[in-house]
Amino acid sequence: MKTVIVALLVLVVVSQSEALRCYCGGLTRCSSSTQTCSGNANACANVNRFQSCYNYDDCMRLKQLPQAVYVNCCMTDLCNR
Repeated sequence: MKTVIVALLVLVVVSQSEALRCYCGGLTRCSSSTQTCSGNANACANVNRFQSCYNYDDCMRLKQLPQAVYVNCCMTDLCNR
């Protein structure tokens, strides 16, 4: 039983430490200056002064649009400054 509990604790710690953190701000309304990404938001984005978690594939599609003035998509913690 102790082995199962220890294994579950390790799993929780490892899964929490893998969550991507992004700057949140600019024209995006946020409760703090950083946010932890969840769901399919697997990248940080800075799109025309909107900083937030974003889906990487969607962010890359935005880069292809001619009207996108500035788009930065990245996948490391706090990379979207």
